[in-house]
Amino acid sequence: MLSTLFARRSRRVALLPALGGLMLALGAPAPALAVHEPPPPTFTCYASALRVELAALGPLPAQTLEPFRTAPTGTGPTGQCPAQPQQVGLVRQVLGTNQLPAGLGTADVLFAETRIGANGPESRAGVLDLTLAAPQPIGPVRAEVLTSQATASCNAQTGQPQFAGSSTIAALTIGGNRIPVQPQNNQPPIVIPGPNGELIRVEIAQQTVTGDTITQRALVITAYHPLTGAQLARVTIAEAVADVRGCPPPPCPQGTERVHEGPNAGRCMKFCPDTGTYVEPGADCPLPPCPEGQVRVGKDCKTPCPGGGYAEDNPNKQCPQPPPPPPPDRTKCNAGRGNGSEPPPPPPECDPGGSQGKNRGGD
Repeated sequence: MLSTLFARRSRRVALLPALGGLMLALGAPAPALAVHEPPPPTFTCYASALRVELAALGPLPAQTLEPFRTAPTGTGPTGQCPAQPQQVGLVRQVLGTNQLPAGLGTADVLFAETRIGANGPESRAGVLDLTLAAPQPIGPVRAEVLTSQATASCNAQTGQPQFAGSSTIAALTIGGNRIPVQPQNNQPPIVIPGPNGELIRVEIAQQTVTGDTITQRALVITAYHPLTGAQLARVTIAEAVADVRGCPPPPCPQGTERVHEGPNAGRCMKFCPDTGTYVEPGADCPLPPCPEGQVRVGKDCKTPCPGGGYAEDNPNKQCPQPPPPPPPDRTKCNAGRGNGSEPPPPPPECDPGGSQGKNRGGD
């Protein structure tokens, strides 16, 4: 029944890209692409209800068994998250038959789910009831209602990834002894000693955040060889992983914008429209060159006048006209006359029309 529902959902989702291509073929406008926008963040996620890692023992090789997990489908360490929930394992599974060594234990109702939520990737995994065999005098390890969830998103104010994760265990017993479980993450591990160090280590609500990834595990049980102390087996129950990379940078302060190219790419700087350049926040923009015939005076461009000053400083915004020439000195015009000798030619200003020159030239 569940597999039929999941198959129908997968077929419906698979039709969406085909419908998009059909719309483009019919002439529907394609969405406009933003120019110089940073690429969107990349989300990856992974969920596993149960993983058993067995070390090599005698002729038996090392092996890892993970019957219920979401399948990584993309690039990266955890696979690309699906846009729709990817859910597996809502059935009863008896461990040991064809999957794990006989007598390891049983698990009821395992599930694992990953999806893209409103803010980023979300992973969930859980087991309703788990019983694992352990050597005497320890006795079996039993846990009820184990779940983990992990989410990752981008903080819009800081531009950094942010994570959230939690685990629940309704009940935990080891060898019939009830172990108190607190709601917080990374509780102190429970260690059962052996003759040469640890024999059993039980870690509850384990959370690790490394770089861009959060990993949340409800329960991790590790068994060691009683004589050598070497790890024999490691069982991880209800593991959820979420990863976000490439978060967009935070918004720039008012009056600045983000530079997308050149040596200052990624920085918030002030844009100067007159010159098409960027300057540091709070700095003055460079002034554009003045038009031909003008010079820079402070922040303004002005036209210098021949007599000094600038045209823009006058009421009519024009340079003043030069004053008329002074009248001729008549004493210079009569110099040398009346002394019986040939008078020298008068200065030019005494003969504006050049009559003296014309008379002398006609003699």
